[in-house]
Amino acid sequence: MNIVGGNSAVASPAATTKKHLRAAPTPVLISEHEVVFGTAAAVPVRPNTVHWWSEAAGIVRAGMHRLSLSATPNDRQPRRPYPKRYGFLERSCMGREMQRL
Repeated sequence: MNIVGGNSAVASPAATTKKHLRAAPTPVLISEHEVVFGTAAAVPVRPNTVHWWSEAAGIVRAGMHRLSLSATPNDRQPRRPYPKRYGFLERSCMGREMQRL
């Protein structure tokens, strides 16, 4: 049978050495090369070649879009020369005016 003698949680003067009282470790510095390498590893690789037909399709698509914009008539309703009146605002304004009287 083991017998524990005394409280071992109390630190003795020998246990508190300079090693234990040392300050927090110095911060880790990351070089610029490591940052570039980490960024390059996270970004997906995009092909450098662009096929001629994809550029041509984009040009044709832009031209068709421009034609469709100019071919449609102006469907906008003419603007009213007077502001809209909302019933809920009118009632609240009337209630406020009645309170002032």
